[in-house]
Amino acid sequence: GMLAAAALAALAWSARAQVVARPACPAASPDPAFDGAPWSELGKRVVLREVAPVELRAADTPRRNPLWLTHQPGAMVYSGTMGSDGVAGWAAASSTPARYVALRTAEDASEALKFAADNNLAVSVKNTGHDWFGRSFRRGSLMLWTHKMTKIDWRDDFTPAGCSQSVGPTVTVGAGVQFW
Repeated sequence: GMLAAAALAALAWSARAQVVARPACPAASPDPAFDGAPWSELGKRVVLREVAPVELRAADTPRRNPLWLTHQPGAMVYSGTMGSDGVAGWAAASSTPARYVALRTAEDASEALKFAADNNLAVSVKNTGHDWFGRSFRRGSLMLWTHKMTKIDWRDDFTPAGCSQSVGPTVTVGAGVQFW
């Protein structure tokens, strides 16, 4: 009786001691937990790059071309947190994500999100950078860039999984499709 209870208590204490407390907030660069994540492991499975901020005040950038801006992982378009009245969009080194995954498939997104969850990393999701509040461009985060997910699938007759009847014609639009 008492010996068994003591053994159970010791096992419970041992198991509890092995659980590592995880910080409540996800890590963002320059936090050592972010910078020390096993990035090479993720890089083996997806296209992983460091974000190079686009400084639109530089003479060699097409400042007034919002389409050009949407093709730059390190640029924002019309952001209230980084834009200005005189410049179509603007990214500064102090406000860009640290790294990005160029998503091409849902599997890429799954890999990146699992990596971020396993390592408690801050994440942002960006297509073109049209986010007035800058949520698609969280400073120091791992950015999931959906810009290359441009598949459009038109179907004349579509029956969803688990349904017995067609819902008629449908279109599935990738997260990176732009409507200009």
